[in-house]
Order: sequence, then C-alpha cells, then structure tokens
Amino acid sequence: MKKYILTTAIIFSFVLSWSCSNDEDIDKNNSIFVDSPVEQTEFDKWLLDNMVYPYNIKVQYKYKDIEAGSSYTLAPPSVEMGKKLTKLLKFLWLDAYEEVGDVDFVRKTAPKVIQLIGSPAYNPDGTATAGTAEGGVKITLYNVNGFVDDPVSLNDKYFGVIQHEYTHIVNQLKDYDPGYGLISEGDYKSGDWTKLSEKDALDAGFITSYSSKNPGEDFAEVVSKYLTKGKDWWNGKLNQASADGKAKLEEKLGIVIDYYKSAWNIDFNELYEVVQRRSQEVQYIDIDNLYP
Repeated sequence: MKKYILTTAIIFSFVLSWSCSNDEDIDKNNSIFVDSPVEQTEFDKWLLDNMVYPYNIKVQYKYKDIEAGSSYTLAPPSVEMGKKLTKLLKFLWLDAYEEVGDVDFVRKTAPKVIQLIGSPAYNPDGTATAGTAEGGVKITLYNVNGFVDDPVSLNDKYFGVIQHEYTHIVNQLKDYDPGYGLISEGDYKSGDWTKLSEKDALDAGFITSYSSKNPGEDFAEVVSKYLTKGKDWWNGKLNQASADGKAKLEEKLGIVIDYYKSAWNIDFNELYEVVQRRSQEVQYIDIDNLYP
C-alpha cells in the first residue's frame, strides 16, 4: 500500500511539474469560458446618457429573478412601456427636483437602481403593492405594462408611488422632526390600517388610511398626495375631516414644508408648482420624442 501511494505521488509530481514547465504551450488568447457580448439597444444608450451619467441611476427593465425577489409572481415590462415610463420619470420627477434644487441634490438623494416590473404585485390580503424602496438605494415600480399616459392615471399609478418612495429615501439621508410622529401619537394602526375607513382616517388626521400605518408612511403620504393630487384635492380632504383632523393635517404639512427648507434648502411650495405644471404639460408631449 505504501509503495502504491509513493508511486502515485511521484507520478502526480511529474505531471504537475510538466504542466507548469510547459506553460508556454497554453493558448491564453482563447478560452472555453467566453462571455457573450451584450448588444446595447438605442434605449440602453439613452439610459446611459440620461440616467447613468448625470444621476448614477441604473434602470433595470430586463427582468431578473434575483432583482425582483421571490415574494410575488411577476412578469417583465414591455420595452415600449419601459421606455415611456422612464422618460416620464425623468420629466416629472428628476427634472422637477433639479429645477427647484439642483443636479447635486438629485445626485445625492436619487436611488441608485430603479427596477421596472411589468405585472402588478398582488399580496395575500388582496391588496397590490405599487412600489417599494429598499435601503435608500433602490425603487421598484410594479404594473408598468398598465402604463397610461394621462396626468391623473400617471399620478395615481406611478408618480404618487415614486414621490412616496423617494420621500423614504430622502428621510433616510436626513430625518424629519420627530415631533411629526407625536401629532397623531396613539392613533397609528400598524397592520390594521386597512380596517380604517377614509372618513375615520381624515378625522384622525391622516390624509389616507395607509398614512395611519406609522409616522414614516404618514410623512411620505403627505408629500406624495400634496405634490401629485394638487391643492384642490388636498383642501377638499381637509373640508371632509373633523376640526381636529384638519388641524393635524395642516400641522403635518407645515412640518413637511419646514423639513424640505431646513434639511435640503428646497422650497416645497415651489416644488409643488413645478410638479403640477409638468403634470399638465404631459398631455401635450410626444413622450417617444421627449428627449433626444
């Protein structure tokens, strides 16, 4: 047995020595492990020029399981819908903040990845998740294949979501006044927010039932609804609320306005005017040719 092991060791040493000494015979210019080149489409080039280079944002519209997660059964977006929505993301969201602030603000606060999913993300309770923000670096938008290019539908389906999720990222970078959460302290519903009617929510000082989930969602809903729904909608909700609920909502909006000014030097009322103006301009825009 010992003789066999010794013989094997000698043969192995010889083979190893020979392979190393004949290194010059290896064809290093060719390999069986070849990465297939990925052809860039015109849209890919547009994304580089308009999203990656100016903002360092990667838009993922080609479906990848590892990026989409395993909580839902999902489908990729069509390229056509992905193009349209991405161009409007720049026009209605990034360019709006850049117009009021500057490009450095957008670079500091924008997520590094925007994931577009074609199908809705249905939850076990029957609700559908419209979008998510992860760790301040990624926003996922669902139901991109349901894209409709009119201002109301855009805000309801996508830009209310993007403003909400973006607010979470901005808040993670610089927190808002903790006094915000004290305004409705004791009224937050956590997992039971779906049981709160719209009227009860307004009477308790929440602009939507979802706002009652926790202070962070509350803050993001105030920002999102005010910017995308408009003052007439906002004032209509205030008029439906009880006197106490109305006072709480007005106090919350005041803290939001102060936060953007003190934390980011952003005039929130000016931002509102820019978002509203751009939302109305969408109906006159040829989205396919919005940007070169």
